Amino acid sequence: MCKIKIGLLIDEFFGGAGTAFGGYGFLARKYIAKYIPDKDIEMDILLEMKEDLKEIQTEKVDNILVYKFPKNEKKVKQWLKQQNYDLFLSIEMTYPSYEILKLIDDKKLVLWIQDPRPPKLWDEKRNSMTTIQDPCVCNPLVSDLVNKMFYKGRIKFISQGNSLNERAFELYNLPKDLSVQYLPNPIEIDFEYKFDINKKKKQVVFLGRLEAQKRAWLFCEVAKCMPEYEFYVLGKFFRHEKENNKMLEQYMNENIPNLHFMGHLEGEKKEKLLKESRILLNTSIWEGIPISWLECLQYGTLPVSCLDNESLPSRFGAFVGEILGDGFEDVEKFIPSIKELMENDSLYIKNANAAIKYIRKTHNIKTFQKNLKSVLLKLAGLPITPFNGNIPKPIANYIDVKITYACNYKCEYCYQADENGIRESEFLSKENAQNLLKFLKRLKEKYQITLAGGEPFVYPHLNFLSKNLAKMGHKINIITNFSSPIETLEKFLKMAGRSINAFSISIHISQIPNFDEFYNKLQRLIDIQKENNYPFKILLTCVLTEDNFEKLKEVDKVITERFGLPLEIQRKHHITQYDTYPDEIENFMQARGLDVPIELANNINFYGRKCWCGSKFFYIESTGEVRKCYTAQENEAVWILGNLSEPDKIRINKDPAACISRDNGNCVCYKHFVRQGFLTPYYADNSEIEKLKRFKNVSLKNQAKYQFYRFISNVTFGKIRETMIDKKQKWKDMKV
Repeated sequence: MCKIKIGLLIDEFFGGAGTAFGGYGFLARKYIAKYIPDKDIEMDILLEMKEDLKEIQTEKVDNILVYKFPKNEKKVKQWLKQQNYDLFLSIEMTYPSYEILKLIDDKKLVLWIQDPRPPKLWDEKRNSMTTIQDPCVCNPLVSDLVNKMFYKGRIKFISQGNSLNERAFELYNLPKDLSVQYLPNPIEIDFEYKFDINKKKKQVVFLGRLEAQKRAWLFCEVAKCMPEYEFYVLGKFFRHEKENNKMLEQYMNENIPNLHFMGHLEGEKKEKLLKESRILLNTSIWEGIPISWLECLQYGTLPVSCLDNESLPSRFGAFVGEILGDGFEDVEKFIPSIKELMENDSLYIKNANAAIKYIRKTHNIKTFQKNLKSVLLKLAGLPITPFNGNIPKPIANYIDVKITYACNYKCEYCYQADENGIRESEFLSKENAQNLLKFLKRLKEKYQITLAGGEPFVYPHLNFLSKNLAKMGHKINIITNFSSPIETLEKFLKMAGRSINAFSISIHISQIPNFDEFYNKLQRLIDIQKENNYPFKILLTCVLTEDNFEKLKEVDKVITERFGLPLEIQRKHHITQYDTYPDEIENFMQARGLDVPIELANNINFYGRKCWCGSKFFYIESTGEVRKCYTAQENEAVWILGNLSEPDKIRINKDPAACISRDNGNCVCYKHFVRQGFLTPYYADNSEIEKLKRFKNVSLKNQAKYQFYRFISNVTFGKIRETMIDKKQKWKDMKV
């Protein structure tokens, strides 16, 4: 057998080469790099690309070569080609690893599922916390690459826990019935250890990084409530040390006699504490399957947790139920389970022995070596075979309707206004609103209908349209600047509240004269929702500018602390390009979380990629024009599907079709299309793209007329515009 060469993609190596001490790095350094290389497998560690490096940096750690790279894609790509790795292995997939992997287009990857974080679920958890939050770590570029590689046949997934697979399917937009090989994490097991309850002390340990998602403050609160037991914190600050230290400093001043902060421990000191302790208390709001659980279970130290991943706590210790938010009001939930495992010796002995047996059978190094080596050697010898199953459909169907351009605000960043700040004031006619209902009957599926403007509450037919959409069983998303009186909003909710999926409020800071009134109105909206048990989500967004940065920070604090609602801060954009900000703002927002990370500010090129738009998504202009998406296509006949004036003639695509964006594939709405699954991982071949370019939906004569009238209506606001209104019905009736 020829020796194969593996590139291990990981952005930390547990302190090696100056990297962080994280769980992925621990697994990489202490297990993979230590136990997998042999006579058949050679392995290198590929860390990251760094701005401050000019040349490729090499360091030997534990007899393994570790590489860091400059931000020079051409140089790194050439180097990777020279190394000629047979295969790559990654522990989950981080952005630094993505930057390296995207340069490789002809090799396979083994992706070991460890802790997948789909944006919707992760945001729901972290946004429930008001005191401090970890940043959003979900980068659509990363999940998009993984998705694309899967459908090209270049990825094999293995998973440390079957309970994590559903999260991975959502994160990477994979088929829900995908078979994933179970490959549990290994740990160093002391097979000489003999469990003896007499050597166990009445003490509880916390084992993990001191960061927001771990909520170590709850461990400290439990210690205050249970002075009869000793509590030990094993861990150090990892990221955002200042903020996390502020949360814990009140507990670290030694005013709680039974609470001990031990810092980061390794070796005999750590082993001694774990062997002596009865209970591992896990207070996290989010986990994969932590190695800390496995390390403790091997000594019969049982988990009491508010998470039950892989059913380990409920099987061997205690699951107290999920606890969202900062958790202070739910501290008492941990206490009965801790007491029972401390005082009920027969239960404790039974569970401890079962846990030790499970760990020795499932998480031993010998089994790990055999299984992972088998995966790597087998995959390295197989050809790349593209996935031949059905293309997955989007999570839900959407129609975005621009019911009006009219708006009572004059925001400085409005991309719907011309250079003089003037915007159109056209409404979707009532006739076209009625025809939209006819079009929906043709679609024969349920859709989420987004009603947007302008400001939708100045649209005269809003109630008519919403009432009928609700009657047909469609869900409504409404996007408002929240300027209408609360009485108007309450009346609207009484009529359509049960059918509203999302009530989205755009906070335009420069246009709000009194924020106290705004907050009071928001509180009233929340009260109305609770009083009537309306099922919709309240979403809040705000566009970030250099001028509103300081005020936005203040608003963000109030929204999260007073109302417990997430605020999505949005990057300013101009149709096909996002703005970037000074370093101070970018650095702050990188930690806080921005809807579009800086590395995506110039958008992603989707040219040639197949998309469900025109089949499962439609964009409708206030003129009644129905488009396949927001982004203009090279062939307008592909982009414009028809007009609501003739609902029976609107073209509906049956299958996903290639994007032939006029802006060279740039798509300002990538985050929606990727997250909702409209963009598929498949690319059309050249013949298919050429066919789309030649496609004709209307005569050239009518296209020319249409373009002329559209130009006049867009740029003229005086006498010429009034003249053209008389001709409006004429071009509405054209076949488009």
